[in-house]
Amino acid sequence: MAVRKRTFKMRGLSELQKSLNTLPDRLRENALKNASAAGARVIRDEAKRLVAVESGGLRDDIVVARTFKQRGRRIRLRGAVVLGIRGSSRFFAHLIEFGSSRQSPQPFMRPALRAKAAEALKVIGAKLAKEINKAASKLSGWKSVKSIKRLTK
Repeated sequence: MAVRKRTFKMRGLSELQKSLNTLPDRLRENALKNASAAGARVIRDEAKRLVAVESGGLRDDIVVARTFKQRGRRIRLRGAVVLGIRGSSRFFAHLIEFGSSRQSPQPFMRPALRAKAAEALKVIGAKLAKEINKAASKLSGWKSVKSIKRLTK
């Protein structure tokens, strides 16, 4: 299968990075986690809309999570989220997405990502600017960066 390359342009990333670097670690991680969760929810909602529905179980098991299991251990992510499948649906979701020798593929995650990637980036930028300003208000003597508003346009 040919790999398609997509590029996106965002303005104001250097100002955003400077603002993030001035925040304490905990506030920075919370800002990144909340912003990435907001963007992942956009893609999750599209995947739920696109998935083939028989009983609705797979649709209900598409989630955005801050933890995941690996080899029986719960792993907590710092400053990030996972968009994936939970519950018993995780054992067969890949067969629906990619197909098998007995079933043709009915992709839902990849088309959702392709269709909503640009919107998700806009949501992440807007939420991150909001989170930085919220964190700034918690810190005394730290003023919010007005140039971050460029990300929301």
